[in-house]
Amino acid sequence: MLRNIISKNGLSINKIYNRYFNSKYINKFISKHENNLLKTYMKDTPYFKQNVKISDEDSIHVLIADKSIENNSSLKGYIDEDTKELTKSAIILSKEDGLALNDDKVIIKKDVKKPITVMLHGWSSGKVLYCKNIQELVENDHLVIALDNLGSGLSSRPDFDFRYISPEEATKIWIDSIYNTLTYLIPELNHQKNEEGNDKMKINLLGHSLGGYLSFDYCLKYPEHIRNVILAAPVGINEWKFKIDNWYKRLVLILIWDVGIVPQSFLRVFGLKSKNYWMNIGEKIRYRELTKDGWEYLYYNQLIPGGDRLFFSLLSKEGWEIPMFDQLSKIKPNVRILFGEKDYVTSEHGDKIVSEINKRNTDKKADYEVIKDVGHHLYWNKSSEFNRSVIEFFKND
Repeated sequence: MLRNIISKNGLSINKIYNRYFNSKYINKFISKHENNLLKTYMKDTPYFKQNVKISDEDSIHVLIADKSIENNSSLKGYIDEDTKELTKSAIILSKEDGLALNDDKVIIKKDVKKPITVMLHGWSSGKVLYCKNIQELVENDHLVIALDNLGSGLSSRPDFDFRYISPEEATKIWIDSIYNTLTYLIPELNHQKNEEGNDKMKINLLGHSLGGYLSFDYCLKYPEHIRNVILAAPVGINEWKFKIDNWYKRLVLILIWDVGIVPQSFLRVFGLKSKNYWMNIGEKIRYRELTKDGWEYLYYNQLIPGGDRLFFSLLSKEGWEIPMFDQLSKIKPNVRILFGEKDYVTSEHGDKIVSEINKRNTDKKADYEVIKDVGHHLYWNKSSEFNRSVIEFFKND
C-alpha cells in the first residue's frame, strides 16, 4: 500500500540521486554515527536494536533498552557485541522478566511489571538522539522502545511525493507504521482487558516535534494503548501560517509545492561533498543545541529521501493543513506538554491547550511545563531537566 502512494511523476533530482547513492551505502554512515553516539552516552545502559517488518517491503528499526537485557540468558549470543543488532534467528520463549524472543524478534511479555516507554522523534531526526534520555529512564526502571519513524534513521525510506498525498493519508501512513511496530513488539496491546475487565497493559508515549504530533494522533486513534503521553515541543497543535513577506520566501514555496524540492534536496545534489557545508553551518549556529557528533549524525540522516518529504504532506503553501487544537478535548490519557523557553514552538497557548484538554477529561491530568534557557532540542541540551519532568509525570497511574 505504501509503495502505491509513492511519487506519481517522480522528482528527477531524487531519481538521479538514488541512481548513484544506494541507501544501503548511506545507511552504513548512519549506523556508524548512531553507534558512536550510543557508545558515548549509553555505554552503561543495556540495549539492543532490531528491525520490525511492518509490510512486505518496509521495516521499522527500533532500539530496546532495559535492565533485564544484561542478565537475560535467552538473548546471549543473539546480539552483536559491537553493533548491538539482533542477528541470529531463533524461536525462544524466555521465562525471565519482560523480554522474550519470538520467531527471531524480541517481544515484550504480558507479565512485564515495569513501565514501558515508547519514544518518537522529530522531522529528519532519529531515535538515537534520545540517548541521553533513554539512559536515565532505564536507570529508573523503565523498559524503553525508541523507533526510527518510517522514512528516517535506519527504517525503510519510501520516496514519497508529498504533492500527491493528503495530510490525512500522510498521518495514516505514519500511525499505521507505529501501530504495526508496537503491536508486534507488545502483542498484549491487542488484548487490553483481563478477566476482571481491568486494563492489562498500557504504555507511556513520548514524542518530540513531529513525534509529538504523531503521539497526539496515536492517542486519538488508540487511547486504549496509552497510559500517559508527553508532547515535547509539538508541532501541529495550533494553527500556523507561513509569513510570505519577500521574494525569497515566495521562491521557496514554489520550489517545494510546485516543483517538489525539499530543503534536504540541496544536500543530496552534492552527495557527500555537502558535508563540509553542513558542518560549517552547524558550527555557526552552535549545532542547534546539539553537539558536533549529534549534528554529524543528522547530516547523514538527510541524505536519503523519505520521511523528510512525507512531512510536507502535512503542510500547504498557506501553512499547517490540519491543526489538532479542535481535537484536544478528545484525548483520553494523562498529558504533559513540554516547551523550551527559547523555542519557535512557543508556550504562548499553553494555558489554553491544557484548559481545552481538561474540559471533558475531569478524571485525567493535563499540564504543561516550560524548560528554561533552551530551544527546540530541549531533550538534548537540557536533558537533566527534561528527564526529571518525564520520569515524574510517567509515575501517573
